[in-house]
Amino acid sequence: MVALLALRFAPTAGGLLVAAALAGHAVWDDIHLRSGRVVGRALATFCAVLDVLLAVLVGYVALS
Repeated sequence: MVALLALRFAPTAGGLLVAAALAGHAVWDDIHLRSGRVVGRALATFCAVLDVLLAVLVGYVALS
């Protein structure tokens, strides 16, 4: 959903919006990791690390 919204903005702003959404999803994964209720700890950890790495990559590319 955020990716579709990001298409409405300039490339830099859209890229930063996607990076922010990925960072927000990493926080959401951390909440799941701490609660241990929704998904397994390994999956929440993997997803959180992946989201942070992708957020940094997308943000870097957007600002380049």
